[in-house]
Amino acid sequence: MSFQPKQQKNWYSSTSTPGSGFAERKETIARYRSPHTIADEIYRILTWGVQPLLMVFCMALSFSSYQAYFGHNFSPLFATAGAVILSLVIEMCKIKIGGYVFQVPFLSGVNVLKSSFPAFSVWFGAVLLTIATFIMSVNNSTTGASMLAKMTGFQKNEVVFQPNTTEIDNQISQANDRITSAKEVKWRGTVTYQAQQSMKADSKTISKLQDQKDEAIKQQRSDFERRRAQMDTNTNSGAEILMASGGWVEVLQGLTLFLIAACMATIDKMVANQSQNQPKQTGFEGHTEATTAKQTGFEDFTRKPNQFNNDLQSRPKMGFYTNNPFRDTVPQHQNTVPQYENAVAQQSGVIGSDQILKHLKAKLQSEIPNLHNPQASKATVYGRIEKVLDDTFMAMWNRQFLPSRDLAIKVYQYLGDTAFPALNNAGYPYQKDAFVMKALSDVIERIPVEA
Repeated sequence: MSFQPKQQKNWYSSTSTPGSGFAERKETIARYRSPHTIADEIYRILTWGVQPLLMVFCMALSFSSYQAYFGHNFSPLFATAGAVILSLVIEMCKIKIGGYVFQVPFLSGVNVLKSSFPAFSVWFGAVLLTIATFIMSVNNSTTGASMLAKMTGFQKNEVVFQPNTTEIDNQISQANDRITSAKEVKWRGTVTYQAQQSMKADSKTISKLQDQKDEAIKQQRSDFERRRAQMDTNTNSGAEILMASGGWVEVLQGLTLFLIAACMATIDKMVANQSQNQPKQTGFEGHTEATTAKQTGFEDFTRKPNQFNNDLQSRPKMGFYTNNPFRDTVPQHQNTVPQYENAVAQQSGVIGSDQILKHLKAKLQSEIPNLHNPQASKATVYGRIEKVLDDTFMAMWNRQFLPSRDLAIKVYQYLGDTAFPALNNAGYPYQKDAFVMKALSDVIERIPVEA
């Protein structure tokens, strides 16, 4: 079985090509949380809230417009399929390709585009595709939406004029019935005088009723035209509002792409600074021998942080003992950590050392989640985490610190794979993580391998 410390990759370079580590950097940016910036919160709001809602709105407008106008000339199936394909292509190009167009200058810089013609060609082609799809989308969201609103509004509110003169028609019908009856009243084959007079009176009544009917129809027609004009005005106003809304939605989409890229650049810079500064901010740089001896118990502990990083990356497999300056100096100061002497005595060293590592792992597992608890004081929580890591780090430099091999390896893997990355993502990196990993690696190497 071999054992090698984990090497960390650094993707953050302003001279990398567009797409070099892009996916990994974007994943890191998406997971990044820090109380020191609001960029991560704005990024999540725009990415998971604003942008999807705007995209759905534009897709709905594009689909409705294409389907309505394709339906005039093609079958319903073709109209629906064409509308779905076009609306998806337009929005995917706008969001995905457009996002790439904005992110490259922010994350990689314009110098990258100047230095590589293929990289510039890819980016410039993405710009052209983004512009083309934005033009199509703007046309659908403004002119297309307005025409669609007018068409559907007129169709929905179309009404045929039907005058209501039922009462007058009934009176006219009754007068005609009386005239017909009066014609039947005869004496010696001739309509009587009284019947003739009645017929004349009913004829005058019918004439007046006809005039009333014409006047009622004219008035109703006037009311109908006024209502239809009002409905047309409302339809046109709705079309104008929809056209303006569609145009502003397109503007919001462009601003959202820009702001997302700006937030990503801000977060990326913070992650890069942490990645670059973390090995230097260890608390040991610039210390004199007296100061170093006071903090660690090693009077000749004068190595620089970058030497730790080199050792951590080139660590040999377990079972080999190299010329380690720490191993050479530790035996001279075995009694510099008196607070752990009783816990790691020769006979009970395994038990005491195991308890220290188990306590470290249990403490980290219980405290790290509290960094994401809004009710907890993050500074206090990190203080407790830092203290247990510092105490364990001090204990591990004692040559009598000999935990069980399996437990030490499990704790090493937990720290490198889970604990320290979780602290980094929470925005509270432990500045001496490389030192702790180095010390625990030395402890594992000096533990005897059971036959």
